[in-house]
Parts: sequence; C-alpha cells; structure tokens
Amino acid sequence: MERCRCWSALVALCFAAPVAAQTGTVTGIVIDDRTERPIRGALIYVENQSSVAETDADGRFSLAAPRGRQTIVASVIGYALLRTDVDVAAASLDMTIRLSEGAGPYTERVTVSGSLRQESDSVPGSTSLYGRELENLRGAVLDDPMRAMQTLPSATATDDLYSEFAVRGNPFRYVGLVVDGVPTRYLMHSLNGITDGGSVAMINSETLASVSLLPGSYPQRTGRQLGAEIDFTTREGGRDEFRGRAGLSGTSATFLGEGPIAHGKGSWLLSVRRSYLDYLIERIDPENGFAFGFADAQAKATYDVNSKHQLSIITLLGRARFDEGDPGIGVNEIQTGISRAWLTSLSWRYLASPRFAITQRLFWTGLRYQNDNRDGAMLDTARSSELETMESLLPIVPSGGFVIEF
Repeated sequence: MERCRCWSALVALCFAAPVAAQTGTVTGIVIDDRTERPIRGALIYVENQSSVAETDADGRFSLAAPRGRQTIVASVIGYALLRTDVDVAAASLDMTIRLSEGAGPYTERVTVSGSLRQESDSVPGSTSLYGRELENLRGAVLDDPMRAMQTLPSATATDDLYSEFAVRGNPFRYVGLVVDGVPTRYLMHSLNGITDGGSVAMINSETLASVSLLPGSYPQRTGRQLGAEIDFTTREGGRDEFRGRAGLSGTSATFLGEGPIAHGKGSWLLSVRRSYLDYLIERIDPENGFAFGFADAQAKATYDVNSKHQLSIITLLGRARFDEGDPGIGVNEIQTGISRAWLTSLSWRYLASPRFAITQRLFWTGLRYQNDNRDGAMLDTARSSELETMESLLPIVPSGGFVIEF
C-alpha cells in the first residue's frame, strides 16, 4: 500500500511540473494617467483566462499568466477599459498601466466602485465635467466644451454668440486656460477688432477626458492669473484597435480617429472639424449678412518607452475667418479678418517609483491675425508667440492622503 501511494505521488508530480512550467508572473502598478497617483481596486485579468487580480492601496498587482502572447485587461469604474498585449516568459514581467478618466466600455466583471480624489476637488468651489456630462452640456447646435462650463454655478454668460464667460465677476480676459498642464492664451476661434463675429473654443469635446473650472486658490504651477483657471485634460487614443467616426452638428462637420502604436505600447488620437456656418449665413442673407467660419485640428500621440518612461505630444491648430457681406462699408472698416492660433506641447514623464515622478514639458503657443478693408489693403496685423519649458514636477506621496510638489 505504501509503495502504491509513492507511485501515485510521483505520477502526479510528473504531470504537475510541465503545467507549472508553462506559466509566468505579471506584476506592475496601475496609475491615473493625469495625476499619476496609484489606483486602488482596479481589476486586472488575462483575457480569456481565469487569472484575476486586484490592485492594492499602492496600485500594485501580481498575476499568474500562461506564457506567450497574452492580452492584459485593466478595468475600474470611472476610467476607460484598457487592453494591452504583452509577451509572458519565465522571468517576471513588470509593467505600468495608465488609465484615462472618462466614458468608455466597461466589463461586467468589475465589482468595485468609486474613483480617486481629483486635484480639483481640493480647490474651494471647483467643479469638473467628464465625458458624458460634456457630451450632454456642450450644446446641441455647436460642439463647444466652453459652453458646457457656462452651466456651472460660478460662471456667468451674457452673449449666446460667444463662448467666453465671467467667473465670479471677473471678465474672461483674466481667466487662465490650461491644456494638459500647459498654459495658453490662444484657444479660441475669435477675430480681433470685430465685435459681432462670435467665438468658439478650438477643441473637440470628444477628445477630452475632463474639464475643470477652478474659480480661485488653485495651484500656481501654470501661472499667476488674476481670475479663475480652466483646465482641459485630453484623453489618450484607444490602444486595442482602430476606431473612427464622423459626425454632423447644426454648424460643423467632425471626424475623429484613434488607434494603437507599436502593438499597444502607445496610442494616437486625431480630430478634424470644419464649420459650414458661413455657407448657411451666405444662403440666408447673401447681400447684407456677414459670414463667420472656422476650422481646427487636434492630434495627440503617447508612447511608453518602458514601464518608467513615457513620451507624449499634443498639437492644436485653429483658423477663423470673417467676411463682411455689406457692400456699403467704409474704407476703414473690416471687410475680411483671418485669425490663426496654435499650441504644441512635448512632455516626458519619468515614474521613478509608485510615489515619485518627474514631468518635463516643452511647448510653443501663439496667435496671428490680419484684417483687410474692402480694397484689400491691410488695416492691422499682429503676431504673438511663446516658446517655453516648464519646470519639472516632483510629486512625493508620503501616504495615500496628500501630494507634495516642487
């Protein structure tokens, strides 16, 4: 009987050893792509496998996975579902997963809820709008995230033709605009010297993860503005497959595409928009009506060099044109006005540890406009541009409750 038991144990060991040898270990950390804080309670699993893990308070996880090419899925409510392909070998694989806020597909295997406290939550009176809220409030006729911000309690808008609004009594010229941590004064389709042309934000709502209105006492890393600050946070493109869609609103046509780079090590996002408002005005009143039209493009690419280094570039381009349809205007009045604005930012992030990170940004932003009279002579023109680099941000997290930055 004893010999039989030994033989059975030997047979079981022989069959178990090859199975164990075919698995590897995937470890890593899940962080918020914007704040780079660890995300607790995120569900991590291997697609079409039974291996499941959940991140701890530091965002860390450890997962057993079959060797070979596998798809790792990360999911938590409040963030878009992320899939990334990895090669699992005998050696342990360490990876960093960055989740973007906003609307996205979710898996039914998620059993936790809640989200991290955002930076805007610590600013008195601040409010943030995310994917679905931006879609609902941006405007049925015109896609403009600035018009969604006009619905907030501290904002006051007085003209339906303009995206600008006052915050706590301060005019819009005192409000700072920030895109992915980069300050810019040139984010609007507007025309200099023309009071009845209107204005539109030159950014597509579908490319945004969130928009935050900070009415006061906000961090000074992006400049010292007298009034409030509006933070635009763009989202990354999908890393699993290509997606493209086109849409029509009452005034413009839009195309948006996104997809992976290098088999999921990065992603790209592209948005192009062209208004046909000027064509509609010309058809309604071809002789006496003015025409205001705009076009803009937005592109973002993100690439993970490795688990600690990430490169990202974003470009915003916009052009607005005004044509006066009244043939009886004077020689000193504006017949044609053209305005161009741009923003390009290159950023590098180094995640030294789950509680220490460095961010460096180099950006170029500017505006150029020109107004001509009825004879084609130039009335006025100007160009303004800024080329700057932002100091490194070193978030230190002594505990899960607060962040210290230098």
